[in-house]
Amino acid sequence: MKNVSNGLLIFGALFITLGCNKDGLTKATQKGANTFSCKVNGKVFKPFFVGGLFNSSPVLSARNNSQYNFSISAKNQETSQSVALENPYIQKTGIYKLYANHPNRGIYSGSTIEPGWYTTDSVHVGELTITRCDNLNHIYSGTFFFTAKDPNTGKTINVTDGRFDVKE
Repeated sequence: MKNVSNGLLIFGALFITLGCNKDGLTKATQKGANTFSCKVNGKVFKPFFVGGLFNSSPVLSARNNSQYNFSISAKNQETSQSVALENPYIQKTGIYKLYANHPNRGIYSGSTIEPGWYTTDSVHVGELTITRCDNLNHIYSGTFFFTAKDPNTGKTINVTDGRFDVKE
């Protein structure tokens, strides 16, 4: 009986270890799981909903249509941080540059402790890689990274290891 218990304990520990990402980021999937994560200056960022009457806006939203372009917005209501990606309407998988103001940009909005509004520009750039573009079922998956600058302070921020799997 002791060997069975030890085997189950080892199996359970192995299962938990393999099911989690050691870096704290969400798993990369392509099924419309509504996941989003990245690192902001090396710290993990994920959308987070606090709840309540005054926090009714969505923490993760996506859209892709010819009238309004492509956009993903993720908010953490606990820290007041947000990350957004914008691009013209996307019709296929591929690599898209984040290099300017609207509509080809990456945006980071800082927390109340470290305020700032950072955006890509001609010098501070990045990439958005779409690995699934299903306009019929409105599922979009991919990865991203960018460097952005706060035009008021001149400070920069690095957003790396970004991944998303969203359903519009």
